[in-house]
Amino acid sequence: MINKLKKVYFRYKEIVWPTKPIEKAEPAELSKSALRDLLLVSGCYLLLYFFFFIVKYSTYQKYNDRVLVDLNAKNAGVFLRYLNTYPGNVIYIFISLVIFAVSMVLVSYLFSFFLETEKRKFSIHSAITLRAVASAFSVFPIVLIVNSVFPVSETSGKFATSLLVSSWIILAIASYVISIRCYIIDNENVYGQPRRRSGIVWTIPFYFVLNFMFGVIFN
Repeated sequence: MINKLKKVYFRYKEIVWPTKPIEKAEPAELSKSALRDLLLVSGCYLLLYFFFFIVKYSTYQKYNDRVLVDLNAKNAGVFLRYLNTYPGNVIYIFISLVIFAVSMVLVSYLFSFFLETEKRKFSIHSAITLRAVASAFSVFPIVLIVNSVFPVSETSGKFATSLLVSSWIILAIASYVISIRCYIIDNENVYGQPRRRSGIVWTIPFYFVLNFMFGVIFN
């Protein structure tokens, strides 16, 4: 059991901060490896999610009660109420992550198609992108821990709220930094792509996709 946990730890550590460039292999193998990284990150997040839900059940139940009062006032349907309360909102979270991953693959491929002289296989590009997306997602368990330990409520002071929001911003920047590093290194190793160009190809889609998703969620 301990050996398995160590194996998971070192694999997760490699996802967060890759020390080895992506191996040149068949597209199918690259895709499987990238999907395994995403599944590992998602699995760790899911386990932490239910751990905190059980440990802090009373806190989340109070949150659910407040949300249900608001949704009932708006005559929201049963499914919508389920998606906006614990533990049902984990489905909403994972749907958002899937949309983000697919969008990053498609938009970054479109940018690379116009900026690169060498035509690249979509399967290889998607594997490289998903590997970088897994790195971006790897900070989400930390966000979950921060939100669970220091939740924002009606009684939270301005300092506590500002501190929590600041931590979100820091983690968002960390997500961007580790993901762009992974994307740049892999593109340089596989395609010999200049680092600055890789940075542009990753940064612009990252900003627009994230901005679009926040717009959909909060409007």
